[in-house]
Amino acid sequence: MSRQLPSVSKKLEAPPIPTKTTVTVPLAEVPAACHISRRVDVAHLTRRQAETLKRVQRSLEDSGGVMANGRPVRRCSDAIKWLIDQIADANAS
Repeated sequence: MSRQLPSVSKKLEAPPIPTKTTVTVPLAEVPAACHISRRVDVAHLTRRQAETLKRVQRSLEDSGGVMANGRPVRRCSDAIKWLIDQIADANAS
């Protein structure tokens, strides 16, 4: 006697539509003699910060986001660089 497994009807949900937000970022002048570090360590993010960063990274990766150097956004560190590029570009104009 063969047993038939129950059918599973699972409705696939469409992924949520990415939202956009506008943020005002304060920028100070940097004195010419000031040391400018080219490294940033991000550790011990809150769950909220980590989820938000991952949402930004996934949205950029899914939409083909590229950094100023032409490399695609693939990691969370790339998303942070992309954000900084956007701030720099907006300040340049």
